[in-house]
Amino acid sequence: MECPKCNFDNPADTNYCSNCGTQIEPSEDISASRTRTAQTPVKELNRGTTLAGRYEIIEELGRGGMGNVYRVLDNKINEEVALKLIKPVIAADKKTIERFRNELKFARKITHKNVCRMYDLNEEKETLYITMEYVPGEDLKSMIRMMGQLSVGKAISIAKQVCEGLAEAHHLGVVHRDLKPRNIMIDKEGNSRIMDFGIARSLKTKGITGTGVIVGTPEYMSPEQAEGKEVDQRSDIYSLGVILFEMMTGRVPFEGDTSLSIALKHKTEIPPDPREFNTQIPVDLSRLILRCMEKNKEKRYQGSEEFFSELSKIEEKIPSKEKVIPKRKPRVEIRRKRFQSFLLPGILFVAVIVVLVYLFLGRIMQTGEMKWRNSIAVLPVEDLSLQRDREYFCEGMTDAIITKLRIIIPELKVIPKRSVMRYKNSDKDIKEIGKELQVATILEASLQIENNTIRMTTNLSRTEDGSLLWSKVYTGTLKSFFEVQDEISKDIANPLKVRFERERFKAAKTREPTNVRAYEYYLTGKHFIEKKYFEDGKKEDFEYGMRMYEKAAKIDPDFALVYWGLGNAYESRYNREEIEEDLDLMQENYLKAYKIDPDLAETNLGLGWLYFYRKDWDEAYKFYKRAFELDPNNSQINYDIGSFFRSIGLYKKATKYYARSIELDPLYISSYLLFAHCSMHIGEFEEGADRLREAIKIDPDDFRPHYYYVRQLVMMKKHDDAEREVAIAEKIETDISRIQFLHAWIFAAKGEKEKALSLIKGMPPYLYDATSIYSLLGMKYEAIKYINEGINTGFKRRGQYLYSYPSLINNPCYDNLRDDPRFKEIVKREKNKYKEKLKKYDRL
Repeated sequence: MECPKCNFDNPADTNYCSNCGTQIEPSEDISASRTRTAQTPVKELNRGTTLAGRYEIIEELGRGGMGNVYRVLDNKINEEVALKLIKPVIAADKKTIERFRNELKFARKITHKNVCRMYDLNEEKETLYITMEYVPGEDLKSMIRMMGQLSVGKAISIAKQVCEGLAEAHHLGVVHRDLKPRNIMIDKEGNSRIMDFGIARSLKTKGITGTGVIVGTPEYMSPEQAEGKEVDQRSDIYSLGVILFEMMTGRVPFEGDTSLSIALKHKTEIPPDPREFNTQIPVDLSRLILRCMEKNKEKRYQGSEEFFSELSKIEEKIPSKEKVIPKRKPRVEIRRKRFQSFLLPGILFVAVIVVLVYLFLGRIMQTGEMKWRNSIAVLPVEDLSLQRDREYFCEGMTDAIITKLRIIIPELKVIPKRSVMRYKNSDKDIKEIGKELQVATILEASLQIENNTIRMTTNLSRTEDGSLLWSKVYTGTLKSFFEVQDEISKDIANPLKVRFERERFKAAKTREPTNVRAYEYYLTGKHFIEKKYFEDGKKEDFEYGMRMYEKAAKIDPDFALVYWGLGNAYESRYNREEIEEDLDLMQENYLKAYKIDPDLAETNLGLGWLYFYRKDWDEAYKFYKRAFELDPNNSQINYDIGSFFRSIGLYKKATKYYARSIELDPLYISSYLLFAHCSMHIGEFEEGADRLREAIKIDPDDFRPHYYYVRQLVMMKKHDDAEREVAIAEKIETDISRIQFLHAWIFAAKGEKEKALSLIKGMPPYLYDATSIYSLLGMKYEAIKYINEGINTGFKRRGQYLYSYPSLINNPCYDNLRDDPRFKEIVKREKNKYKEKLKKYDRL
């Protein structure tokens, strides 16, 4: 514990300074209540012990306001990290921990050479701990205590490096709030690293007199912090000014007997000129320090870049021998070059093997079996623009990166946008998201668009342990929007250890418009159409979205995706409202898109649906097949092809594409439902039930998988299980009729005729469910009559072939009909149709 008066370092459990006798209280705890009872001591870990079955304690590094810090070996990745045990009194405050958990989401995005990387907040048997990058070296406070006043060159070098780290954090919207020498590590090469980003903000209180734990450290606290007001990047600049004062003088500008008195001095007293304590300080540097410490934050440097620029100007004026240039670790590539000539034959051999393996993988993928070299989820790009008004650009950037990665790196599994968007503003950490999406890596990104400039920050992390694989910042003008997408998509291949195909990259470029403004209108239109049909939007959303599409088409009439978007809008409306003219409008726009770019997977997919609705299955099949050839790893294309085969009664083929869709998009529940639906028709009941149980785990409150699961259980004659599942479904679903149909199935299976019939009065009698119930009840005439009606009218009424051959022979509910000549004739007729369709559509 450091004495506030003489700075003597005392044992952590002492109440009075061993040097001067001053009463000691923890500096950070300036807002603690004086009547608070004794705190539970933080758990201590001994050398050699292991926490959470993973972190082996090497040594204790220090003690602070939050708890003890240890250097540990992470046995899972065989790497040393720092681990901070959180004091029980802090851990017990759920609101505080939740704030910290939220802050950590932002703090861990900071990836910079002058910032210590934050990892995760975890819990082990009620013990909370934080893991972060381990930085060997000593903190700046210890250096100042040992050396006293630092040289001008050394102090400026450290301040500049801290400035660089702050600039990156401030660009991401993160303010430190507790910047002090203890939180600045100097590594063995002399590089400065800022520690503990996000902690101070998480543990803030509304005012320094309220009950709380930490609002900052009084000696380095800005006036606005002392008043409990909201802070921004200028508060960090104030703190850095104080640190620079201390580096140059060996002391802090304000001292006092209590933490509160020191904080009040920051608020009310004019700081002394640092030259009073060190006459060797250049006048310019003294002025810079005092400007940082202005009470009015409007008079300080307004950003880290401005501060850095002024420091650089002062540095230029000092003698060369006093300048300090921090050392950097040598790049690995320099050592490799020395052995290049010896490795070349081996590299060529490996290259040949890689090509052969790649070709082999391509052949496997063409057969429908999916083998991946790696997997990734691109989380929603965060809008860091000052006005937070670039949401559509961020959505577009997310979608574009996903699409380009999927197209140019076919051996990479890429989760589609519809699943990753659920993590927008999510509190879940990378490991949890990775487990849910079944991916090995996650890309986090933020986008800042101001006037005509863009800044994109990207971080790629392993989901296994949250460790950083790669990071990069991209800058440019708005016109370079697509070039930034290209660079990210290409750059990411190396850390993922996959290769991108240049020919496929060229194909991906054809998707882009020639005008960024057209792209903005297209993204806006897409957003509002999706809002209308996938988020229960209003009619006005549809109309506004269509206007945006039309504006995009007017600016760039050769932008194929705009017409595809218009076609989709009409398709969505036709599918729900059955407005006949929408078919013609679909055709007009899909054909326009196809004419502009016939090699765009989306335009072929659109025409597939058009001809499906026109009942021209041969033409529909041709365009679906082409869409799959162009973009085989597109989950939507796989889902749609599965739906095409399901709709025409080729259930076995449909399961193949639904299975691919599930692998590519593991959170899209509709794929699980339709896979199970097809499995039921081909008699693979247990496999269908397995998929439905997976869907229920994803979203237990979604009624649909429960509904399908009951049907599956009835088919398997597990009536008691079916009844239990209906009871669960009843707690979720408000539509009584849907629950009644489930009860009807179970009553029919048990032979309770009157109960079953009373519950299906509102059900169209030609449906598969109804004819199954009629058959179970021994009502052969009704069952056969309505099966025939369903065959003749089902596609027109329901958009699908209701009684394909597999569904007739695999339904155990039809066992009562097997010996009936009328049913035998239906089965024979449908078998011939089925064989004909299989032969015709067997090339996909």
